[in-house]
This record gives sequence, structure tokens and C-alpha cells, in this order.
Amino acid sequence: MGITYTDCDLHCGPRGSTEAFDWQPFSVAILQWLFPWLALTAQLPYETRHRGSNVMALMLAVGSPMLITYSLFITILNARWLNVHFGRLRSQNEQRGRRSRQVVMLSAALFVLKEIQHVPIVISETRRRFAQLVVNPTNERWWVALREQLKRTKREFTYSLGAQAFFVVVLAFMAMVNFMVMIDRFTVRVFGVAINNIWMWMIPVTVGWVWVGTQNSANTIRECLMEASSKAVFLPDLTTHHGHQGMGRGGRDTIGFQDWSWENRDDLESAGTELHQQPARLGRVQTVPPVKQIYEGCKGEAGPIFNYARFPSHLQTCALVIDMFKTLNMRLHEDATVRVPVARNSEWHYDSDNDEPTKTETETGWKKNLDGTPEEIEAWLFPNNPVPTFSHSINVPLIFIQAFVVAAVLQWGTTGAAVWLAYQTPVVGLGCVSGSYFLYGVAATLVWFLMVFSAYLSHCHAADLSNPSIHMPPLRRMALEFLIPATRYVGKGLAVLNSFWVLAFTLLQFAGRYQNCWCMSVMGRGGWVILWADDQQIAEIAWNSWVGSSIMVSVTVIIVGVLVLNTQGEEIYERQTQ
Repeated sequence: MGITYTDCDLHCGPRGSTEAFDWQPFSVAILQWLFPWLALTAQLPYETRHRGSNVMALMLAVGSPMLITYSLFITILNARWLNVHFGRLRSQNEQRGRRSRQVVMLSAALFVLKEIQHVPIVISETRRRFAQLVVNPTNERWWVALREQLKRTKREFTYSLGAQAFFVVVLAFMAMVNFMVMIDRFTVRVFGVAINNIWMWMIPVTVGWVWVGTQNSANTIRECLMEASSKAVFLPDLTTHHGHQGMGRGGRDTIGFQDWSWENRDDLESAGTELHQQPARLGRVQTVPPVKQIYEGCKGEAGPIFNYARFPSHLQTCALVIDMFKTLNMRLHEDATVRVPVARNSEWHYDSDNDEPTKTETETGWKKNLDGTPEEIEAWLFPNNPVPTFSHSINVPLIFIQAFVVAAVLQWGTTGAAVWLAYQTPVVGLGCVSGSYFLYGVAATLVWFLMVFSAYLSHCHAADLSNPSIHMPPLRRMALEFLIPATRYVGKGLAVLNSFWVLAFTLLQFAGRYQNCWCMSVMGRGGWVILWADDQQIAEIAWNSWVGSSIMVSVTVIIVGVLVLNTQGEEIYERQTQ
């Protein structure tokens, strides 16, 4: 059925052993197996601030499907965590009958915290001012206005995306069927279905990001915060002698939350705005050494693909907000008014003399119960001087493991299927084709590891700086300051190379550059080259691997797609309110 590699090289020579380029099968393969997937990359989430950053987001996605899948599932698990805790808050509210007035604010806050995770966010207020956003009933309109602004700028599912994704799936399925049915020399040589398997990760990822929802651009979150700022009301503070300061474009940037991306911080500093390095803190203003951009890394970059780098800090910010609403529920349950923060039923204002728990207050009575000075509101919401923490409920390792498993399954369920198909097709073994696929998968996994490890080290470095009382060993500091940028730069560089590599081996394969003695023998000088077996014989031997790889990639895509569409937990929030 064949000859040894040595005989092939002897008779054909190093140059003559490679088949001549044939435009017709090359163009057909490109149009059938590659271009539809390249077109679908337009639907990947970018939403960074610069074209260069958008290009890097594309390189990271194509160079490491595992990384963008990991970031997607981190975003989904963040939303699920928020749905669980806000569902409990709303359930507590509704069980107490007359507290339903807070439900609107809770629903708005839940949507806001889920939507703003696509940029680095910190709480920009002291606890005295942010307490008014939570307690003062008038500030319900600030939460609602911010929610409506974010809804208006949210990237929703469009018919164009649906049509594009549908036709890509149909085309991929038809091409797969043709591959199985039309057995010829072109089929055996091109392995187009293997290339198709490699790119199948794009279906659950593109649909998943639209399902989760991103903003139209990175700037819209800051713009929404600025637009909603006019709705916030702050009472005069006796210690500072001023209240609402007409926040907006002409003054302070935003109310409540601040876009903490490096680009926005640069804009604020150039506008003369004072910045405090106190992310996720509601205590007194603290002096914390600033983290240099090179050490903060992707945590300070805007864009959904970088959600993986900032999810612990984002959840910590969310936990502080949840903790305040939790305390608010507790104080309301005690019938403790702001001005009389001791449980006295006689002090609570109802709409009649009936003080049954199911009785509702009028709007005037509700505002009167929660009326007070900023100092009284702060003392009412924070009865203990230290700011309580909710961080014990954030299970970062569990979120990490769940997202990692899903990302690894999608990466190797698609790339692994391609490797299996090429490996099992005669001559059986790890050769140029299967080796190219395997190298792509390994590099994609390594990119994920380097980027996630760099983000972890950035969090460690920031934690060290936020605790100046703890002495940091010089060796530890030097190691962190070297490894944080080194791992990130190597990861990004490898992602760029891997993006070009997946295109390169596809073009080489379709152009027949792998049809030479070395690649066809698989085992090099110890291998042999098939010459006299016809295409049908090769197909019969490889048929099980062809069908098996197609089933493997289809099951992988379906499983990940179901997880993406059903893990966000919207039903949890609704169920806990019933």
C-alpha cells in the first residue's frame, strides 16, 4: 500500500515531494471551511476604548478560545451570585409586607451591578454619601434612571446576529455531511471537517456573550453613570456644609460608582479631578499607595474579555452594596426609624392606627420614617463603626474551578476532536496535521494560564499595598513586580502568534503543503507513505474517527451552550420572590 519515507525522499526529493499548488480546491476549501468563521468573529465582544485594544481582544479570543470562554463563564457566574443574594433580599422584603417599596430599588441595583462588570468599577463615595443612595427613598429614581440608561445602551440580540449564526451553523453542518458522503481525494487531503471542529467554539461563545449582554462600547457605562447623576439627591452635610453639588459633566464625574479603567482615570486627572485610591471601600478616606498600571494589568482594562481579571474585586464591590441593603432590611424589620434608631413601634409612621405588619405606609409616611440628616442616616445604616464585610459569601475558588472546567471542556472538546480525527486517519500517528492542531490547543491553554496567573498576581500585589501595616518582604515584591508584567506580555504575545498559527496551518493544509514525504509518513524516517490505497479504503479505515470527532464536537458545543443559556440564574431571583 505504500513505501518507506526513505524511498519516498529518494525518488521524489525534498522539493519534489510536495504537491503542486492547485487553486480550485484551495479556494473551495477556504470558502467552505474558513471564511464563515472569520465573518462570525465580528460578533465577538470587543467594547474596549481603542482600536488597538479591540484588535488585542480579537487576538486573545482566537489565540485562546479557553480564555474568552473562561471570561464569559466568570461573567455568568457573577450574575448568578448576584441573582442569588438579591433574590434573598427581595424575598425578605416581600415577606415583611409593607416593605415592598424597596423592591423597585433592589431590582434596579441588581441590573446595574450585573451590567457594569464589563469595566473596572469602584464605589466613588464615602459611606455617608452612599448610605443616602441606599436609604433615602428619593434616590430610588437614581437607581431606576441608571438602570434605564444601561438598558438603552445594552447590546441586545439582533436579527442580523441570529441570521449570521444560523447560517454559519447550517453551513458547517452541510459541509460536515458533504465531507462524510463525498469521499474523494480532496476530502482525504483537506480534512476540512477538522478545521471546522477547531472553530466550533465560536457558536456558544458568540451566542453566550449576546445572551449575557454587553454594552455598545466601553464608554457607555461611564456616560450612563454621568447621565443618571442628576437624579441623585444628597442632603446638606453639617461637617462639610454642602449637599448635592450638581454632579455632571462640568463637575465631578459620576455619582455612586466610578469607571476605574486607566483611560478614564487619565481623563479625570487631566480634568483636575481628585482621585482616591480606595476601591471597594466605604470607610473614611484612606491613603493607599497607587498601583502602577504595569502591575495592575488587565484588571484596569475595559472590555468584557478582561472580566476574568477583575471578578474578585467586582464581587467585593457588589458585596458591600448587598451588605448595605441587608442592613437596611434588618433595620426596617426592627421598625427603627432613622431619627429614632431604636425599635419602637410607636415611632413608625403607618397610614392609619393599624400597625399590622401587612399594612403599607403612604409615600409621605415612608419618607418620614427614613428621614434624617446624613450623619443620622450613616449611623442608622452602619450601627457599628467598622464597615461590615460580606466577603465570606464570595467563594472565589469555586467560581474559578467552575469557569475553568467549562472553558477547558470547550477548548479541548473542539480542538481535541480535530486532533483525534487527523491522528486516526492513515497513516495513523501524530504528524504535521494532527500536530498542528495539538500545538494550537496547547498554546491556547498556556495563554489562558499566563493571563489568569498574571491577574492573580496583580490581586496579590494590590492586597499587599492596601495593607501598609504588613511588611512586604523585598524578595516577594521584586518577584511580583517582575512576574506580573512578564506573564501578561508573554501571554498576549503567545495569543497573537497562536492566532496567526491557526490561520497559517489552515492555509498550508488547504494549499496541499502537508502533502509531502515527511508529513505523509507521520513517523519521519521510520514511517511509510501511502501510495496505492484509494480514497475509499482510507475513508473506511478512518470512518469511525470521522464520525466520532463530529459527535464529540457537537456534544461539546451543545453542553456548553446549554450551560451558558441556563446558568445565569434569572429564575433564581424570580423564584425566591414567590
